[in-house]
Amino acid sequence: RRRPDIGAAIHAAAEVEAMADDLDLLTIREAAELLRVKEDTLRGWIRLGKLPAYRASRRVLLRRADVAAMVIPWEPGKGHVGGEP
Repeated sequence: RRRPDIGAAIHAAAEVEAMADDLDLLTIREAAELLRVKEDTLRGWIRLGKLPAYRASRRVLLRRADVAAMVIPWEPGKGHVGGEP
């Protein structure tokens, strides 16, 4: 049985990271920190189809523009503060 090439795996991970930077992609952790929500909240939005996500190998990535679109103005009388979009 052939052993996995660790060097190639590290190189591939670095390429994915560089591509994410070029495409302005965020990890779930980065997006959660940006929006000040829990990572599980983002995963729920992804599962419900409210937030598009992309997979690169085992990593789930989010476009910064899609994350920013989750921030919407709150209007008094139109739902409670702290609710999910």
